[in-house]
Parts: sequence; structure tokens; C-alpha cells
Amino acid sequence: MVDPCGLFEIALGCEMTNNATMSVEITIGLIAAIVLSVIFYKRQETQRKKIDEVITNQENLRKKRINYVVTDLSVYLHSAKVYLNRVIKTRNEKKSSDKQLHEAVNESIFSQIDLENASRTMENSYDILEPELLKRIRNVIRAGLFYSEMGFFPDTDEEDGSYDFDANWSKDIDSIINDLGEIL
Repeated sequence: MVDPCGLFEIALGCEMTNNATMSVEITIGLIAAIVLSVIFYKRQETQRKKIDEVITNQENLRKKRINYVVTDLSVYLHSAKVYLNRVIKTRNEKKSSDKQLHEAVNESIFSQIDLENASRTMENSYDILEPELLKRIRNVIRAGLFYSEMGFFPDTDEEDGSYDFDANWSKDIDSIINDLGEIL
């Protein structure tokens, strides 16, 4: 006797055979797999969007840090250079008054403060700036601190009574400031 019902047909008069039962189970499994794959795909999309957002926020934070470090280092180094140039100029003048010498000492202190701030800023920027640039900045800061100490000592070792000021120090600061500007 031939079964009048088809393989995928489910009706009252139809008897389910093993093949029909298996095909229904396969169909239900396929539907479940499709539903689960859609759910997992949507979940993956939301997770990817969150990860992209975190990466974008980190990149924006890094750019802000770079901007902050470059700006601060440039300002500190430039103001230290200005202060130290005034100190050296005042010290090298033959007829400096006591008031001018007192101002030179104050400007030496200001330059030390700026150089120490630049040093602290540099210490927090090891992950941002190139190692070669950090080395140059460190050397300029050390030389600047040495020169700023001269504002405290009225006597010099030079024969003509002037301070031996390395003119390259000022040029080094200018080149570092230019290099920092190129980073932005």
C-alpha cells in the first residue's frame, strides 16, 4: 500500500515514517541554526562597534596627550631660554646694578622652575615621544639647569669677567621646539 502523504506533508490521515520524522527534525535544526547564527552575528556587530569606539577614544586621548606634551614642553623650554638669555646678558654687562643682579637671580629661579616642569612633563611622555628627541630634551634641560645656576654666582672664572655661555644651547632649544611642532 502506497502512502498518499508526501515526505514533508503533515496531516491527520498521514502516518509519519522514520524519513519524515528525520526530515522534520533536520528542518527544525536548520531553523534553530539560522536563528542562532543571526543572533550571534548581531551580537558580534555590537561588540565590534564597542571595540571600535574604545579604539577611537584611546586614539583621541593619545592625540590630546601628544598635544598637551608638545605644547607644555615648547612653552617651558622657550620661557627658560628667554629667562636664561636675560640672566647671561645681565651678568655679562659690566655696569649691572644690584637691582639688575637681583632680577637675574629671580630669572634664574624662574628658568629652573620651567626646566624642572619640562623635565616632569618629559618623564610622563616616554610613550609618546621618540627616544632620540627625549634624549635631546634631557640634555638641553641639564645644560639649562647648569646655566641657571650661574645666576646665583656673581664671580666668574672667565678672564674678561663674562660667563661662558654655550650659544648652541639656545639653538638646540629652538631646534627641539621646531621638532616638537612637527609632531603636531
